[in-house]
Amino acid sequence: MDWSKAKTILIIALLVTDLVLVGINLTGHRDRDGDTNEKLLMDMLASHGIALEAELPDEHGDMAALAVHLLEIGDTMTGSDGTLTEEGRALVQEIMASDNAVLAGTTEFADEPGRRQLTYVTEADGYPVMESWLLCETENGVPVSADMKWLSPESLSAGKMSTVPASVALLSFMREVTEDGADGAADASDGPAFTVTDIRMVYWLDEERYEPEQAVSDTAMPAWMITYNGGERYFFEAGDWK
Repeated sequence: MDWSKAKTILIIALLVTDLVLVGINLTGHRDRDGDTNEKLLMDMLASHGIALEAELPDEHGDMAALAVHLLEIGDTMTGSDGTLTEEGRALVQEIMASDNAVLAGTTEFADEPGRRQLTYVTEADGYPVMESWLLCETENGVPVSADMKWLSPESLSAGKMSTVPASVALLSFMREVTEDGADGAADASDGPAFTVTDIRMVYWLDEERYEPEQAVSDTAMPAWMITYNGGERYFFEAGDWK
């Protein structure tokens, strides 16, 4: 038996029960009176010490799975002084020039003209690929040092899977934090214990499924990413094969 899939099915079944009990329609549609369903969800979250300050996404369409390959800086890619060898420089330049690399940040060094620190993240099919990054320093545009954990997108699956609504991910988050004994509902006067500021669909590779110290090809799945309390993240795998 695929215990991972069985666990996911059980979690979704429990969350669906929660949603039905509070009268939320899992299709993601709102009734004619406005945001009644969303208010029911927000009230339920608030009763568990969770404030929802992000816009609740509408129902999401079907998505493909994403095959990825993990790339890291190997021993032969840096010299004894930590600078990139020709092999390492070639790999970093290849990543920087790829269609899946998005420049997320640039730092200039005022006392060292021509030197920059660049941060790249990965994107595939219009979605961020989480926990994938490249940090490099350049001199006059040439990479001289780098660190990375880069999930290089290889291909999208031929078939697509349906995705569960964001409300399911929020209720999973609620269960997770309350089961950890962190229920913020104990003293409402102190304000919410958790403040959700962003909810978005991403590609995510659960690190529990592979050995990060080994080169690996694996599959990143669609997931709802919930950002809360100033940058902490919670991921809920959202895909379900039809």
